[in-house]
Amino acid sequence: MKRTRSICLLFILAAILIVVCFWFGFLFGKESQYQKDMVAITEANLEIAALTQQSSQLSKTVEEQKAELKLSQDKIALQENHTLPASSEHAQPQFYLKEAQEYVCVFVAATDELYFETDILVSELPFELQEDMQIGLEFYDLESVYTFLENYSS
Repeated sequence: MKRTRSICLLFILAAILIVVCFWFGFLFGKESQYQKDMVAITEANLEIAALTQQSSQLSKTVEEQKAELKLSQDKIALQENHTLPASSEHAQPQFYLKEAQEYVCVFVAATDELYFETDILVSELPFELQEDMQIGLEFYDLESVYTFLENYSS
């Protein structure tokens, strides 16, 4: 009977040992697969971040090109507004735009009297125009003033 009991105990211990070995194998095998998955996810996230950075650089380049185009269009508009009209009665500028309390204001050139204030902030204008607003931007007719203001109003 003792021998039977020891064989049963040995069989039970062997079964427990086998179960524990399978459990550890399953546990550690699953953990290594988890680690592999995490590595793959991290690599994918790094690739996504690199692509996002590249696309933001490309979009900045497009935005810079748009800004340069707008600036060159503004220069053309300024040149058109600053050409002297054919008639000799308008040889002197009639109006000028100048900064007053951080806003663009229209003044009568002959009297330096404020004609009207605009809601355009000087800080929202391109840098070259900000400099022009400090010294005064001359116009030869009111239509040119309104055309310029329409281009820069929001």
